[in-house]
Amino acid sequence: IGYRLFGFAQMRDFQHRILERVMTGRSILGIAATGSGKSECFILPAIVLSGATAVVSPLISLMMDQYDQRICERYGLDHLATYINGEVKFEERQARLRRLELGYYKLVYFTPEQLERGYVLDSLRRTNLHRGVRYLAMDEAHCISQWGHDFRPSYLNLVRRLRDYGVNPVRIALTATASPYVRRDVCEELGLKPEILEEGGDVYVESSNRPELNLIVRVHP
Repeated sequence: IGYRLFGFAQMRDFQHRILERVMTGRSILGIAATGSGKSECFILPAIVLSGATAVVSPLISLMMDQYDQRICERYGLDHLATYINGEVKFEERQARLRRLELGYYKLVYFTPEQLERGYVLDSLRRTNLHRGVRYLAMDEAHCISQWGHDFRPSYLNLVRRLRDYGVNPVRIALTATASPYVRRDVCEELGLKPEILEEGGDVYVESSNRPELNLIVRVHP
């Protein structure tokens, strides 16, 4: 599947670990190097499994880079994906949400502020009712944390807000780096166990970051 979708001769070990988990319905915080292929860990299951995936991106510029360069140019998946942010006209946002409800899209990128809006949450509720919202993917997941330098209030209670609308997707949180405080904070916000996978938690750390593992599981802010 990785070869057919992305042209990869093989997937990396950390991609196998994350995909094995999320494709069996379990949430994860995955930490791996920039440029190593973290986004494919939500693009692949979003495309091959039923339902829709909501992707939360902290910046419009990052969102558009990923949509234009990766989704459209590199993989040719633009017919299955769209984005909702403040630069899209209100009427067009509503049209895209309606197409989401009808099953046109597998991937929809949102800024966190859009997921505060009642009409967006209503649309996700209807989408979930009729076809399912399988995944909530959090790109640059360190931005969720109050300890992070990019913290924004729109990230607060995001999972709880979705649950209030009957939407309870598997969470795929991905980032290149995060301090022990940030990792624990992200897990608390997303309802994940802050211990590493090997110790029964929901955190996967790429092997290059293994020296930090003791800090991840034992620091208590």
